[in-house]
Amino acid sequence: MTTAQDQRPEWREVIAEALQDAQQQGADWQIEADFFTAVLALLDGRSLTLSADHPYVQAIAAIQDGIAKDAQQY
Repeated sequence: MTTAQDQRPEWREVIAEALQDAQQQGADWQIEADFFTAVLALLDGRSLTLSADHPYVQAIAAIQDGIAKDAQQY
């Protein structure tokens, strides 16, 4: 996200479509919808935290950590 910023609109579109698909699946896909919502927030420059027991909390933390480490290089 820090080195290929020109790709953000495309990434956002793909994640937004994935979120819409997850939302259409109903309550069984809420975990995935939460994840895609958090990824969209990151793409928009916002931070959205998932609950500590959320299955994707580690994935979001890893993405945030990678962004922070990459940003420190510039």
